[in-house]
Amino acid sequence: MVLSPLPRDRRSRAVRATTVHPTDGPSAGSGLSVEYVNERTYCYHQAQINEYKCDMERLARELQDVKRSYYEEKRRETLQRERDRRSR
Repeated sequence: MVLSPLPRDRRSRAVRATTVHPTDGPSAGSGLSVEYVNERTYCYHQAQINEYKCDMERLARELQDVKRSYYEEKRRETLQRERDRRSR
């Protein structure tokens, strides 16, 4: 999944977007205002970014868990080897 951020001018317009009735303005025939479309696009990109961040956090937690279990197992094996050496 490749995320491309919105250009700065579009993003700032999306943030400043005001609610416009679908029958107002130059795009009255289409039923959607330019501000509404920009705001929806901005929200869509924000949702993608948030999903990406959640995935990254989940993967980081999974990596930590795998590392922890690996080093715990390695430590147990080392302790067992040391016990075996002492018992000889």
